[in-house]
Amino acid sequence: MTNAIERPIFIVGSGRSGTTIFYRLLAGHRSLGWFSSYIQRFPRLPLLARLNTLYQTPPLVKRFRDDRWFPKPVEGYKLWNMFHPVKNSTGSPLLTEKDAATADTEGMRRFIANVLHSSRRARFMNKNTRNTRRSRYLHAMFPDALFIHVIRDGRAVTNSFLNVDWWPTLSVWWAEGKTPVELQREGVDPVLVAARTWKLAVEGILRDKEHIPDEQYMEIRYEKLMQDPITEVKRSLDFCDLPWAPRFQAHIEAFNIKSRNFKWTDRFTVQQIASIEKEIGPLLEQLEYL
Repeated sequence: MTNAIERPIFIVGSGRSGTTIFYRLLAGHRSLGWFSSYIQRFPRLPLLARLNTLYQTPPLVKRFRDDRWFPKPVEGYKLWNMFHPVKNSTGSPLLTEKDAATADTEGMRRFIANVLHSSRRARFMNKNTRNTRRSRYLHAMFPDALFIHVIRDGRAVTNSFLNVDWWPTLSVWWAEGKTPVELQREGVDPVLVAARTWKLAVEGILRDKEHIPDEQYMEIRYEKLMQDPITEVKRSLDFCDLPWAPRFQAHIEAFNIKSRNFKWTDRFTVQQIASIEKEIGPLLEQLEYL
């Protein structure tokens, strides 16, 4: 069963960039298997992956997707940790192909293959913000893997970070695990911590993609996804060689997507915007956001 995994799909991108909503949209496709909330809680019961079909039933998604009991696609941090016997692997270090040599690659492949077999799906997909720093690691484990990078305006991402309740106590991966609150006590502007987190994440993916064949990497812009989700998801399916179906379109329409990309313009002062653009301006310009 270890050879049953063909061209797995990994969604990468900075936190608060739209990776989660994109993951949930694609998870409605009937060719895709993924880690569910049930599998994450009961990893020794792969048969629970059959519940994923509930999430691939548009009327149920529209009515129950926010209910606690309803099976949902999750990042699966605990599941990935089961197969990462490397130092600090339960944290968020950057990993490369060198780390893949010491990881339990076959164990992870067997686990994913069992999930696919139980859910009766052909292709595996996962979104995990931590894996944004591990594309080279994943490519070494799965040489035919596809990577979809979701990119969002860094100013909007900065605002989004600052307005979620878990951000102040999050261990910042590039700051030796210090939290934004701790960094603020050391005199670091909280706004710049958030902006730098976006910048380093995106720069890392753009740098690491040089190790991935061009045909295995694509980019999705959050702004276009929010404006026209059908077109952007179709483009993603073409990249993944997955078919379109009216049932899948109904799944997407059940989400009633709305863009929240404009809020930063009202919440930041002129001085804060200038400070943010000084920190991340070159990357914003490279990505044509300026």
